[in-house]
Amino acid sequence: ENLPVSTCRLKIVDASDGSGEKIGKIERVATIPDYRSKGIGSLVIDEAEKWLKEMGAKKVLINSRKAAVRFYEKLGYKPDWNKTSGSGLFECVETEKIL
Repeated sequence: ENLPVSTCRLKIVDASDGSGEKIGKIERVATIPDYRSKGIGSLVIDEAEKWLKEMGAKKVLINSRKAAVRFYEKLGYKPDWNKTSGSGLFECVETEKIL
């Protein structure tokens, strides 16, 4: 009925090392439960990566809920288990992908 079934938020930030490198961030990824496991989330991430690359990003970071890390690994993201936040159901780990 013309409503979105999956979405995310995009940001470009400068690298914290002063290099001027642009880093893409994909945040707030969500897919309506009835549409999960149909490849839609993967399509959203793929399009988000294309937009971030067009905006000059060389790598992308996603702060993933621990339960979703395998989804992002299948898309080429590498988790950094030394960079975690939150707890319980909302424990998150930073994942990274070079574009």
